[in-house]
Amino acid sequence: LLTAICTRFNTSSLSASADGLYYYEVPESVTIADYAGFPAYITYFVVGNPKPLVTTTSRIESPLIQFSIFSDDPNAMTINTIASGLMALYDDVTLNLSQTSTDPQCITITRISAIPYRDPDSKDGKGWMYTIDYRADIVSLR
Repeated sequence: LLTAICTRFNTSSLSASADGLYYYEVPESVTIADYAGFPAYITYFVVGNPKPLVTTTSRIESPLIQFSIFSDDPNAMTINTIASGLMALYDDVTLNLSQTSTDPQCITITRISAIPYRDPDSKDGKGWMYTIDYRADIVSLR
């Protein structure tokens, strides 16, 4: 799942609009100078993983994924543009994973919520944070 999310992001035009997509948090080795010129960066992580539904023909896992977009730009248009791009990239999409004859899989991603708000931890407290939550249904045929 995480590889599929990264691959889709890295091959999209959105990757040119943000400093990158980081799992959980930006590494300490990344400095402000590393993302100078980019209006925002994006993190993502699994926020929940309910018990899978298992039937005689399939297994369905439905982890919850949260994307968080951070921007020091006080102009809300910047973060809204990036959030719109992220939602266009992942809303209601089906990703087919490498399939074998014994375990074909696909992932269907559905947006649950999208919430922008002021980020009190941003420079001068005037930046923005935008959280977007998705449910990723991973279906494995048995």
